[in-house]
Amino acid sequence: SPNAQKTNLGIIRLYLRARTGVRISAEDMSEKITIPVDENEREEYPLTLEQFQQIYDKTTILRRKVKYLFMRDTGCRTIESIQITKKMIEFGYDKSGIARVKMPKKIVKGKTKSRINFLTPETAKMVKQLSENLDENSPIFVDLNGTSNFMMRKAIEVHAFWNTRETLVKEGFSEFAEKHESGTRKILMHSIRAFTATAITKGNSNNESLGHGYIGHKKYLEQYIRRTEAEQLEIFKNAIPFLTGITKE
Repeated sequence: SPNAQKTNLGIIRLYLRARTGVRISAEDMSEKITIPVDENEREEYPLTLEQFQQIYDKTTILRRKVKYLFMRDTGCRTIESIQITKKMIEFGYDKSGIARVKMPKKIVKGKTKSRINFLTPETAKMVKQLSENLDENSPIFVDLNGTSNFMMRKAIEVHAFWNTRETLVKEGFSEFAEKHESGTRKILMHSIRAFTATAITKGNSNNESLGHGYIGHKKYLEQYIRRTEAEQLEIFKNAIPFLTGITKE
């Protein structure tokens, strides 16, 4: 990470001074070495609906395909998605078939607020089928094989996304190869989350605070969660055409 690189460079400067007497100023370091921007501080780069569909179509494992739909609908982070259990989902929450997802504080980043999100009827149906034979507290989208090492499972899921992205690059979809100035790819797993925020924003009169609040960005979360669940549901319904590309008469 960028912070680790800064720390290592500081250690190297101290080592050189102690062992060789060479003193390197911070100015000299900044002229010769560029530390990449911290990805956590950078605005997330959103997928388009078409790009999401390409990732989805190229993914061959059903559980992972359904997880991507879940992430698209909820805007959750990878580490959150792999901890989702059946207990957190209320299927048939709305007469249209929309499901409600309540993420507890223990799995939400920062662990300061639980979060309410929703699933489209199509996604809810697939998640329900996938979790049909699971108990209430078993993760739906990953098989832990007797371990609770979620960070390891997160790494596996991230690398699977990268592999799918690189397959699309090899097939000539050059937009998946685009990079930031730091050299990192623009399209990452977080791009699904950014797509969700964009869709919620577009569906609600381009209100960015609702888009960011829905996916749990701390700066906007209070504005979102102060609304009633009925209002939150309406915000989601407004965004469904932008999330799925499906419009109804």
